[in-house]
Amino acid sequence: MILTTLCYLEKEDSYLMLHRVKKKKDVNKDKWIGIGGKFEKDESPEECLRREAREETGLTLTSFRLRGVITFVCPPWDSECMFLYTADGWEGEIGECPEGTLEWAPKGELDRLNLWEGDRIFFKLLAENGPFFSLKCVYDGDRLDQAVLNGTPLPAGWADGEMSAETFKQRRAEQEDAASLCALRPWRMEDAPSLAAVINNRKVQDNLRDGIPFPYSEADARAFLGEILTADPETLTAFAITVKDTVAGSISVTRGGNVHSRTAELGYYLGEAFWGKGIATAAVEQICRYVFEKTDILRIYAEPFAYNTASCRVLEKNGFHFEGTLKSNAVKNGKVQDMKMYALVREKGEFR
Repeated sequence: MILTTLCYLEKEDSYLMLHRVKKKKDVNKDKWIGIGGKFEKDESPEECLRREAREETGLTLTSFRLRGVITFVCPPWDSECMFLYTADGWEGEIGECPEGTLEWAPKGELDRLNLWEGDRIFFKLLAENGPFFSLKCVYDGDRLDQAVLNGTPLPAGWADGEMSAETFKQRRAEQEDAASLCALRPWRMEDAPSLAAVINNRKVQDNLRDGIPFPYSEADARAFLGEILTADPETLTAFAITVKDTVAGSISVTRGGNVHSRTAELGYYLGEAFWGKGIATAAVEQICRYVFEKTDILRIYAEPFAYNTASCRVLEKNGFHFEGTLKSNAVKNGKVQDMKMYALVREKGEFR
């Protein structure tokens, strides 16, 4: 990983922007960015910053502030760890830059420039004068594929004003609360007795699809766990929901096939003793976050029975959008039932 500096000089309500148009082989070709560059041997971040400022602008910086660290990943280019600065004091006159064209750009008009998508995130953080931050931006070409702020993934559209930094902190606190309610872990064969105790309940099975034995024995549980433990992990993500190390339920996401290979179905259940405590909401939050962080899934959907209002509420609390009612979509316990379609889509910023 390459160490670099990136600095935005501030004057009144403008930033000094560098339009990178002079180098042919440049990851930032045609982009508008700040000044800065690679560390030389044995340089500190501040030494690199001052040197790059002199080389690219002709200015000697006299007042600057380290605002954050940015991890920039954009294959096939080398990844960078950038030390992000702002500066409000300097000496000298701006000269010609060997890297491109220097221009003062009003902060309110930055969106008109050809910026990296992730730059809009840290511009928002700078505008809010927030604390020191760590931001990771992963790109697929020019498209921002993932952004992680202080260890927590950001939803798409965050930089466009859909979520303030204060709201983001609140969401993060909610996620920590969710983690304290329950934990997800891989299934183990020794979970068979606990699994059988959870699902051997008609009330639980009334909300599930058919095909599950009732009564449900430990032998049934072992057969199920055998299938889970040998399933293709690219297709099935399945976890036990645990509360204080006790198996409370099951949750899984199953990838579709063919043209639906980046869509996955969510399914879950809890033992009756664990209902009404926020555990299902927490478990759904955790598995959706895991899937969006670890896989290329774009859309997670669920189809609860229309009468299962508790499950519908769990999905709504996690940002799933109600897409419609599937009329007469199932027969359960001998009765024709409607189902509801809910979905969480990564690109639209619906994942918190």
